Amino acid sequence: MTFEEIQKTLEGMLQVQKDIQMQQLKNQDAIAQLTARQDKNDQQIALLTENISNLNIISQRHENRLGNLYGYQMSADTDRLNIMQNLLEIKGRLNNIEDKLNAM
Repeated sequence: MTFEEIQKTLEGMLQVQKDIQMQQLKNQDAIAQLTARQDKNDQQIALLTENISNLNIISQRHENRLGNLYGYQMSADTDRLNIMQNLLEIKGRLNNIEDKLNAM
């Protein structure tokens, strides 16, 4: 092998090594970008998880309020029925008293 052939072979090997190193640098940059994206995604997932948890708590509170309101409505309906019965009894008594007074 001549000196020029050895030099060409060495230049070719150095070029291959340079190309490999350049590709490794590109790969490292890509990995860093992917890692940054993954970190951002992890943060967004954590925020979404927290928001969902908060919404579940709020939803449960609304359910409890609706249950209480329904319970109040049911007891109010019962109270209204009792009041109506009492009014009917009072009207009946008034009619009896009026009838007795008119009969005199």
